[in-house]
Amino acid sequence: LLILFLYCLSLGGMKAQSNEWQIGVGISPTLSMSDPWYLILKKSLNTHITLRAGLGISSKKSRDYNQYIGPPLRRENGDTSMYFFNYNYEKITTRNDYRLFLGLERNFGVQNLRFFTSGNLYFGYLLSEEGLDEGIYYAYNPAPYTQFYDVGTFDRIQTWRGGFILSFGVGYDLFKNTSIAVEAGLNYFRNFEKFERQSFHVFFDDYDFIPPVDNAQFISSDHAPAKHRTYDLLFSLVNLVTLQYHW
Repeated sequence: LLILFLYCLSLGGMKAQSNEWQIGVGISPTLSMSDPWYLILKKSLNTHITLRAGLGISSKKSRDYNQYIGPPLRRENGDTSMYFFNYNYEKITTRNDYRLFLGLERNFGVQNLRFFTSGNLYFGYLLSEEGLDEGIYYAYNPAPYTQFYDVGTFDRIQTWRGGFILSFGVGYDLFKNTSIAVEAGLNYFRNFEKFERQSFHVFFDDYDFIPPVDNAQFISSDHAPAKHRTYDLLFSLVNLVTLQYHW
C-alpha cells in the first residue's frame, strides 16, 4: 500500500532534477542472513520520488581441521604389548547468501539535509552446508591388529525469505556528489527452512593386514527432511546505512 501511495504521489509531475542516478554501498545487519553488505542503486523519477534497489551476494567457506597422534602406550594388566592411536577431526562449512530489495522512496527537505520514507519488497535465499568427519585409528604392537572407527554427517540447510520493509530516514550531502543516509525500519519477513542430513559410520577390525578385513561395517543413512516456517517482525533504529555517489 505504501508503494502504491508513493507511486501516486509521483504522478503529480515528472520534474527532472540534476542528480538522476545514485550508486552506493550499504550495511545492514537487520536485512542480512549471513553478510551485511549491499550494493545500492537509485533512480530519481522526479524531484521527490526515487526508485531504489539493493543487492547483496556473499559466499564463504571455512575449514576446521585437527589431528592428534598419540604416543605409544602400554596396555593394562601387565601386558608388555603397546598400542598407538591417531585422531582426526575435520569440519567444512560453506554459506551462499543472495538478497534483493526493491522499493520506492519519497524525499523531502532543504539544501544539504533531506528526509525520506520508503516502502520495499524483500527477497532472500541462503544455502548453508556443513560436512563433519571424525575418526580414530588404533594399531597394536607386536600383535598385527588394527581397529578403525569413523563417523560423519553432512547437513544442508536452505532458507527462503520474503517480506516487506517500511522505513524512514535522513540523508546528508557530504560533498557535491557524495552523501550518507541512515534509516530506521519496520521489517516483516516470512521464512521457509528446509533441513536435510546424511550420516555414516565406518568400523573395521583387521588382525593380519591381509585383505579382506576381518570385520568391516559401513552404514549410511538419509534422514527425512525437516521443514520449518517462521516469521520475523522487528523494528530497527539503524536498519540501513548507505554511502552513495550521485551523477
